[in-house]
Amino acid sequence: LTMRKPAALRNPQDFDYATYLNRQGTYYEAFLDDPMLLQVRPLRTIEFSRLIWTLRTRIERHFKHYLTSASAGILSALILGERSGVDDQIRNDFANTGVIHVLAVSGLHVGYVSLILITLLGFVRLPYRLQIMGVIAGLGFYIILTGGAASVMRASIMGSLLLAANILERKTDIFNLLATAAVVILLIDPYQLNRIGFQLSFAAVLSIVLLFPALRSNVPRINFQTHPRITSLSNGVLDLFLVSLAAQLGTLGITIYYFHKLPLISLLANLVVVPMIGLIVATGMALLLIGSWIPLFALWWAALLEGLIGFLLWFVKLCASFKWAFLTVPYISISDLIIIIVGIGLIAFLRRQRLIAWLLILGLLRINWSVWSSVLVSPVCDLYMLDVGQGDGLVLHTPQGKTMVIDCGLNFHGRDMGRDVISPFLRSQNWTTIDLLVLTHPHNDHIGGAGYLLDHHPVRRVMLQEIEYSSYVYQQLLATLDSLRTPVQPMLAGMIDSTLAPVYLRCDGPRIFDAHSVPSNVNNVSIDLQLFYGTTTLLLTGDAEQEMEADQLPYGSLLQSDLLKVPHHGSRTSSIPAYLDLVQPTYALISVGEGNKYGHPAPETLTKYDDRKINLHRTDLEGAIHFASDGIKWRYLPWRQNQ
Repeated sequence: LTMRKPAALRNPQDFDYATYLNRQGTYYEAFLDDPMLLQVRPLRTIEFSRLIWTLRTRIERHFKHYLTSASAGILSALILGERSGVDDQIRNDFANTGVIHVLAVSGLHVGYVSLILITLLGFVRLPYRLQIMGVIAGLGFYIILTGGAASVMRASIMGSLLLAANILERKTDIFNLLATAAVVILLIDPYQLNRIGFQLSFAAVLSIVLLFPALRSNVPRINFQTHPRITSLSNGVLDLFLVSLAAQLGTLGITIYYFHKLPLISLLANLVVVPMIGLIVATGMALLLIGSWIPLFALWWAALLEGLIGFLLWFVKLCASFKWAFLTVPYISISDLIIIIVGIGLIAFLRRQRLIAWLLILGLLRINWSVWSSVLVSPVCDLYMLDVGQGDGLVLHTPQGKTMVIDCGLNFHGRDMGRDVISPFLRSQNWTTIDLLVLTHPHNDHIGGAGYLLDHHPVRRVMLQEIEYSSYVYQQLLATLDSLRTPVQPMLAGMIDSTLAPVYLRCDGPRIFDAHSVPSNVNNVSIDLQLFYGTTTLLLTGDAEQEMEADQLPYGSLLQSDLLKVPHHGSRTSSIPAYLDLVQPTYALISVGEGNKYGHPAPETLTKYDDRKINLHRTDLEGAIHFASDGIKWRYLPWRQNQ
C-alpha cells in the first residue's frame, strides 16, 4: 500500500484537485500494489451511512430494472443526485443548451417529496402538528439520501421553516428564509460558500424573488378578450418564460465566470425542459412506489416514463445541435463579475430611464479600467512552459498582444494536451487567437494537440517541416492544415521572422537539407528558434540531439541566450558541453513527464547544467513554469501565488 498526498495544481487553469479533496476532509490517496490484496468484509455493526448507501443502491437497481441504462441514469441524477450514470455526451448537450441545472436535485424535487410525505401521513390520520413534524424529518432524511447538495439543503431548510411557521402561526419573509438557509448550510460546511452549486442555487432564488416582479410589471400581459382560457394559458407560459429569464439573469455572471459560455437557446428550451422535468420527477417517484407494490402495473408506468425521458433527451439534443445554441465568451475577472451582478441587480430597483443611465455608467467604468490598466502596466513578454506530461507545450505572449504556441503535447489514449491543457490555458488568459503555431518536428509528443487547436482556435500561421514521415498523427495534421488552408512555412537555418515584432525570431536549425539528405533521426529536423526581445534572448530547441547541436557550434557567440529550453527533455544524447558553453544560459527549462519511462532527464545531463551553475526548472517537479521579460531581463514568476 502506497500513501501519498494528492497532486498539486500543475497548470494555471487546472482544477485544483488537492484543495478540493482537502475541503472534503481527505488529505492522502492510497494505492494498492496488488488489487488482489483488497478484501471486503461485511460490517458487524449497523451504521447509518451504510443504510443510506444500501437504500441508494436499491433505488438505482430499481430504476435499472424497469428502464434502459440512459433513462435510469437520468432518473438517478434527478431523484438521487447521482450523475455517474449520465453519459458524457448527454451532459454536454444539457450544458450547451443551458439546462444542465435541471440534472441537479433542487427545490422542485423537495416540493414533490413534501407532497408525497403529506399525502402518506394524511392516510395515517395523525394530528396535523405530527404530520408537519414528520414531513420535516422526511426532508432531513432526503437531504442525507441525496448527498447533501446545496440546492436540496436550501430548499429543504426553507420548506421546513415555512411548515414550522405554519403550525406556529407565524408570518414568513422570503429573505429571512433564504438567509437562514444560507447561515445553516455555512455553519455545517463553511466551504460551501466557494462551491458553484451553493452560489448558483441562492443566486437563482434571489434573482427570481427580486427580478421576476420587475420583469412582470414591465412586460404587457396577453389578453384575448373572447378566449379567457387561452389568455390564462398564454400568460402562464409568459410567466414561466419570465421566471426562467429572471433566474438566468441572476446566474449569468456566475455562469460566465466559471463556464465561459453564454447559453442563447436556454430561455426557449426551459419552457419545455422545466415542465418535462417536473413531470419526469413526479412519474419517477411514483415508479418507486408502484414498482414495490404492483410490479405488473409498474411495467406500463415505466414505459410511459421511458417515453417522457426519451422525448426530453431528443429535445435537448436538438437544441444543442444548433450552432447558435451557446456563445463561448472570454474569461472574466472578479471585478467584471461584480459589475455584471450589480448591473443586473439594478433591474429590480430602478425604473427604465435611470436603469439605462446606470448601466451606461458601469460600462464606461469598465472600459476605463481596461484602458488604464493596460497603460499603467509595463509591457512584458510572457513565456509559459505548460505541464503537458512527457512532451513539449510552450506559450509565448508578446507585449503587442500576439500569441505564439510552440508544440502542443501528445494525443494518446484519450489524453489530448491541446484540448486538456493548452486550449483551456489560452482561453483563461483570453489569448484565443494563435498568431504563430510552431511545430518543431513530427513526433506525437510535440504535435498531438495541434489538431484540436486548429479546429477550435483561429491559427494565422504554422511553422512546420513538411517531410516524409509515416506517423498517423502527422498525416492527420497535414490533412487538417490542407483542409483549413492554413499557411504553412518550413524553417531552415538562417531564416528570420519579424511578424511578432518587437519579438524577433531567428532560425538556428536545422541545416539546409533536401529529399536525399533528410536526417535519419527525426529529432534532428527540429525547428530551433532563437527569440530576441530588447536585450533578452530565448533559445527553443525542440528535440535537437548532439548531431544538431554540433552543427550549430560554428555560430559561436551568436548562440548565447539568457533562457534555454533544454533539448530533447534532457536526454543523455543532447546538451553536449561545447554547445552549453556557447549558449551560457542563466536559466534552463526542462519539459518532462513525471516518472516517464525514458528516464528523462538523464542524471549525467543534469550534472552538466549543475557544473555550469545554470538554474534549472522542471515541469515534472514544479508543474507549469512562468518567465517574463521586460526587454532587459528574464524573471521567474511563481504563478501559484496569483491563483
